Amino acid sequence: MKTRKFVACSLFLFVSIGCKARNFNTSVKDANTSVAVEGIVPIAPWSGRLIFPEVRRDDQSVDFEVHTSPNKSLEPANVGGEWTFKVVSLRWVGSPDTRPPGVDVEFTSAVKKWVGEKAGVPGKIPAPWKLNGLKNVGPLESLAANRDLGDMMVRLKDAQFSDSSNTLEIRKAPVQISGSHVAFVKFGESTAPGEVKAFPYLNGGFSTTPMTFSFPLPLSHTSAPKIAQKFRIFGQPIANANIENTKNARPQSTLENIDKSPMNNDGWYVYGFPTPKGEFLIQAVLPRKAVAFAPQAPSSSEAVRGETPNAMAKDWLERHLWDTKRLEENQGKITQTMLPHAAGGHSASWKMGDKFVVLNLFSWFAVNGEAERKSPLRSGHFAIGLGELVEDPFFKGSPSVQIEYKQIYGLNGEQIVAGTMDWSHYLGNVHRGWAYLRPIADLLIKFPPLTNTYADGEFSSAWDVLDSDFERVMSFYRVGSGDGVSVISAANSCAQDSIQSMYLGLSRLFSADEAMAFEEATRLRSAMKSAASPDWVRLENFFMGSETNMKEELFTNLNFVRPDWAKNLKNRNEFVRPKNFVGSLFAGVLSRNSILPRRSHDTMTKVFLENGAEIVALQFHQVGGITPGLSPLSPSKLGSNDGEK
Repeated sequence: MKTRKFVACSLFLFVSIGCKARNFNTSVKDANTSVAVEGIVPIAPWSGRLIFPEVRRDDQSVDFEVHTSPNKSLEPANVGGEWTFKVVSLRWVGSPDTRPPGVDVEFTSAVKKWVGEKAGVPGKIPAPWKLNGLKNVGPLESLAANRDLGDMMVRLKDAQFSDSSNTLEIRKAPVQISGSHVAFVKFGESTAPGEVKAFPYLNGGFSTTPMTFSFPLPLSHTSAPKIAQKFRIFGQPIANANIENTKNARPQSTLENIDKSPMNNDGWYVYGFPTPKGEFLIQAVLPRKAVAFAPQAPSSSEAVRGETPNAMAKDWLERHLWDTKRLEENQGKITQTMLPHAAGGHSASWKMGDKFVVLNLFSWFAVNGEAERKSPLRSGHFAIGLGELVEDPFFKGSPSVQIEYKQIYGLNGEQIVAGTMDWSHYLGNVHRGWAYLRPIADLLIKFPPLTNTYADGEFSSAWDVLDSDFERVMSFYRVGSGDGVSVISAANSCAQDSIQSMYLGLSRLFSADEAMAFEEATRLRSAMKSAASPDWVRLENFFMGSETNMKEELFTNLNFVRPDWAKNLKNRNEFVRPKNFVGSLFAGVLSRNSILPRRSHDTMTKVFLENGAEIVALQFHQVGGITPGLSPLSPSKLGSNDGEK
């Protein structure tokens, strides 16, 4: 079995804060907790770092540096003040119909003009150069290769370990995360510039003694100097000789004055790594007000109109969700709003274990009234995901929101990699999280026909069929369908291809063509149709049967499906895209309702509402530390800026 030493500076530059604080106990404890640390818990039974193998294997497996494990023999060890991690093979198994296919990768001349002729070209965005020229690149390989610092941390679901082959096997995609452990803390008042104190939640209350915390800085962004300007720690730009025009540098995140945040009294979940020195390296932050499920009815200032609960819900979404005045009044806060519903529209109808679809939309911002405020091009970014109410690890019996986004991203300077992401990573990561600056809305949509379980096996719910196509599309995005990188266009974007993934999954589930549906989807369909439940009929209405359905609103134009979408439904082993500007423009027109994030978001929400879904609107109003002069902007229904560079 291979081992790797974790040297802090190989991945992160540590900045210590709260230096007078008490150390953690970092001894090994039991089979479920790789590192016993008072006040923190593992983020998952299995977590670790993906490593692109030095010598590729025929099964498309990668190396996996184990950080947490239910297997005691794989726990990390503190050797000479450094973690020594066990390294195993990680392989995605299961039916070829249910996992993303391999792709031959060859960077085109057009791609090389954009990212440079080789890795590390100054001023160019980092690209997955390790994959260039390789055949049959698998989904785990493309995940591991898409971070130039090699810091792709993931948690695994339903992993099975074989001692004899030293191999972990999974049947579901890894979930991107921001560290192996999570703590619950309250931030204290800073006593010196650059210092942040954090008091852990222990034995039912916040400790009076602060922890020792460290804060990470990326070592090198020399290949993208303008991107490096976005990282700022406690209001100070990162020291980097290649940063240009630091006068206009903005933070991607900040903890500056976080103790003065209106969210601080309720506490924060901080995600990261325990260090051998007894510190905790923060990688992401989320407020408890977001995680704890406690929606409220619309406030008295948010009057709703309509003769039916459905009409009132649509009215609230149209007039209040992105109202600029409301965004400004709630700046720095979290709001959870339970929308009116025919069943009553109250949180009592939601219980632990409930699953729900998530529609995520972030907008833009201005600093001191900069040009963004004047521009009409503020479409933001759209994503779809799956959420669940789970038990909070720190508050027994308390329901907490857990979300996995299906993030479809082109190549970008923040190195946000297309794939399944835990929301703490996507929103709260201190390097690339969006919650600190941008107003964000997550619509939690309870629609049982998509999430109820009806069968055993790889496809147990309708969502699993959709999930399979999301994973396929995201895997192709990581390699540009073989060209090397994906570029955003009118035809291919976060909005267009999130909707395409929904089209592929639902069409597959309802298709009579076995080549399109394949065995797993056909088996699930039979189980749903034979069950004594209205879910199949409701799902069919949602897809194509009701007056307001996905097929007519988002999947077709005059009953005509985009040619590339139709080809992608028939052939799972490739991902066809328009080949030129004219083709891209034509395809964009054919799917005009999904050409923009806001339009996709609003149209899909309407379809869910018309088909009986319950909705909770969870909003981040630029949460975290304090950035002077920051103003929220609502997303435009015109524009084409996906937040990708």
